[in-house]
Amino acid sequence: MAHNKKNLKRKFSQVFLEDGSVLARIADSIDASERDGVIEIGPGKGALTKYLVKKAGKVLSIEIDPEMVEKVSEKLSDVENLKVVNEDILKTDLLKYIGEFKDFNKLWLVGNLPYDIGTAIISKSIEHSTDFTAMVFMLQKEVIDRLLAKPGNKEFGYISIVTDYFFSKRRIMNVSPNSFRPRPAVQSAVIELVPRETGHSSEFEKKMIELFKASFSQKRKTILNNLSNNMYSEGDKDRLREILSAAGIEPERRAEAISLNEFIHLMEKIDSI
Repeated sequence: MAHNKKNLKRKFSQVFLEDGSVLARIADSIDASERDGVIEIGPGKGALTKYLVKKAGKVLSIEIDPEMVEKVSEKLSDVENLKVVNEDILKTDLLKYIGEFKDFNKLWLVGNLPYDIGTAIISKSIEHSTDFTAMVFMLQKEVIDRLLAKPGNKEFGYISIVTDYFFSKRRIMNVSPNSFRPRPAVQSAVIELVPRETGHSSEFEKKMIELFKASFSQKRKTILNNLSNNMYSEGDKDRLREILSAAGIEPERRAEAISLNEFIHLMEKIDSI
């Protein structure tokens, strides 16, 4: 039985944050009151959950591991403003749960995200970004370094630019491996993502995401080659070169050197054709 439990923990990439000062600081970064709500991803043993239920009027925790669901439910059984559900966040219909907070003033999305699917969760959260006041996530420090990277930095990539488009971002803190059990081999960090209006239609936003994905599909290739391979055909290369030049982007530049405003201007040029 112990062997099965060990495999379960390995399956779900679980490490547990146990440092009280770090937990308190994460909770303090969420300016919630009894008229506000929190959706928590991956409560684990409920270490952060017990701080959140003291701040918010309602906390809904989504946990993939049925054993952890049972543990946190038992640990916080006397807490009336907590609901724990056993679901995979990547397969969850978030709108279903967002709807439970329609009578609340503000809503946060919070979580100590699994290292192996952290960026996938952030990508999913973009779909519902404007439903939240802010998102506060703990991730590997190297992932947050990529999220906060600027154009021209070798770490700058798809996840950097797409979150630049939809959010304002700030690092709340770095977290030592000593704050976890079991102790992970990597540094962690906490980031706040505050959704912002892009000023564009939902259709234009979808096109921007497609442009980002195509542009960063192979980081060592030029913007011209990446777009001709992923959004256009080789036969359109000359036309694409003209569009890039009209947008003020040299066709031989790489995506990692192109700013958000330049990408927006490029999409406007493409959209006007």
